[in-house]
Formats: sequence, C-alpha cells, structure tokens
Amino acid sequence: MELVYETRWSRHYKDDDLQLRVCESKFADGTASITVEELAQAWSTWERKDQIDFCQSVIQAKFAHLPDVLRFIMKHGDWETWSSIATSVGRNLPQQEALPFIEEACRVCPVGKGELLFQALAFHRSREVIPTLRECLKRTWSDSRLMSDEAVYDWAAHDATALIEYLSQFGEKTPDLREKYQVLVNHPLATNRQNALHRLSPYFK
Repeated sequence: MELVYETRWSRHYKDDDLQLRVCESKFADGTASITVEELAQAWSTWERKDQIDFCQSVIQAKFAHLPDVLRFIMKHGDWETWSSIATSVGRNLPQQEALPFIEEACRVCPVGKGELLFQALAFHRSREVIPTLRECLKRTWSDSRLMSDEAVYDWAAHDATALIEYLSQFGEKTPDLREKYQVLVNHPLATNRQNALHRLSPYFK
C-alpha cells in the first residue's frame, strides 16, 4: 500500500485498486510514545484534528501508563475525543470507573454521533447498562432529524439502529423495539433501510 501522509501519531495508507484506506497507529509499533506529563503540557496547544488523531492512535499503546493517559483525556476531553477512547477505557480501567464515564458520555453526545460510545457501553455485557441504552434511544427517537430524507444518510437513524441492536443483544424483545425496527426498515433513504435490515433483521425475523 502507498503511504499517503503521516502525522506525529499515525500513518495513512491507500490502495486505489482495492479502494482501501488504512490508518496505522505509531503507538502500535512503538515509534510514538508520550508521558502523562508531556500530554498535560501539550494538550491545550494542539489543534482539534491533532487531539482526535492522538486519541484514535494512543488506544493501541502498550505502555504501562496508558490508563493514566486515558484518565487525562476523560477529564480534559469531550464527546468527540471520548468516542475515540471509549472502548479502550472499558478494557483498561476498572468497571466501577469506566462504566459511569461511558454512560455519561453517551448522554451528552449529540444525536447521530454516538455509535462508538454505545458500542463501548454494550461491550461491558452487563444488564445494568440497559437503562442508559434505553434513555439514549428515547432521546434519539424524539430527534427532529430522525427519518429525514434531506441528506445522503440519516445519522440519527443510524444511532437508533445501533441502540436497538445492542439492546437486542441483551435479549430485549419488547414490542416498542419491534415497532421501531419496522419504521427503520421503511426509512425513506435506501442506505438507512439497508443498514437497519443488515443489523436488525436477525433479531426480528
């Protein structure tokens, strides 16, 4: 694959024949590293794109202080940077610390931007996350942009589909979820219909 560009934290490749784009973290092979102290000094000076690039890359770091790096981002980041680290937070921090953080991040994330946070929440495989998933679904379902045909893709419907999928993985089979499934598979946009059918039809046959 051809190297297109690289940053301090990542390398970006493409293969035009396969129409493939790949991002490789420099933390994964040890060519990037950072201490918590260095991060604290630099974070506020970075541009937004650099903060996100760092968060997307550092989750593959193998150094022992990764939990403390994650804690720094948890304290000083926002929903967008949190989305990049949420699954890593669930894997590297104690559940009693990670779960409340991810639940709150899900609540404050804008509708249509929550997939990675919902995924991290469901990763815990604990039924105690069901009320938060339900709460997020209720908020998403009431969003005025849901079922819109004014864009190429309806990201509110995407979030709703993801939330129903994760609830279904916990065995939730309530009539309201089936009703929402029927609405989503009849979405005015073909891309959203296909997404809902692919992800949800195994649970609602």
